[in-house]
Amino acid sequence: METTYSKGFAASCAYRARIFSLFSGGKVMPRPQRPFTVTRRADSKTFQFTLNPASGLPDKVCRFWQRASFQKFPASLAMHRLPKNKAEAESGIYALIQHLKQELAEGTKRRIPTEDITAGAWLEKFTSPERNPRSALVAAKTAPTPSKPSPTTNPTTAATSKTIPWPA
Repeated sequence: METTYSKGFAASCAYRARIFSLFSGGKVMPRPQRPFTVTRRADSKTFQFTLNPASGLPDKVCRFWQRASFQKFPASLAMHRLPKNKAEAESGIYALIQHLKQELAEGTKRRIPTEDITAGAWLEKFTSPERNPRSALVAAKTAPTPSKPSPTTNPTTAATSKTIPWPA
C-alpha cells in the first residue's frame, strides 16, 4: 500500500526543516554520541563493546577497549564480567568508565617505578660477577662438567677388589 501526502503536508515539512536549520546555525545538529557501543555476538551469545572518546577517556584508552570482551574487565569489576542482557552490559560499561577515570585521576595506571641509580652504579651492577642478575646462569653455563671416574682400579687394591666398569 503506497502512502501519498498532500502538497500542504510536504510544504509544512520543508518549512519546519528550514526553520530548524536557521536555529541550528545552518548546520545539521548531530545526535549526541554515546560513550560506548554494545553488540551481541550471535555465535556465542556474549557481548562486545567499544569505548568512544565521548566517554571522556583519552583516545589511547579507547583504542585499547575497542571490540573488547567483558572478560577483560579488571578484577575489581568481576561482578560485571557475565552480563545476561543489554541493560546489564551497559551498566557494566558505565562502571568500567568510572573505574578507568578514577585510575587516570590517581595516575596509577601502568606506572613504571623508577630508581635513583647513577650510570656508574648501573654499570657496576651489571658487570660485577657477585651482583649481576645473570651470574647464576653464566656460572651454570661455564661450569666444568664432572669427570667420570676411571674404569681401572687402584693398583694397590687391584688384587683384592673386583673391577666394575663405568656405565656408558
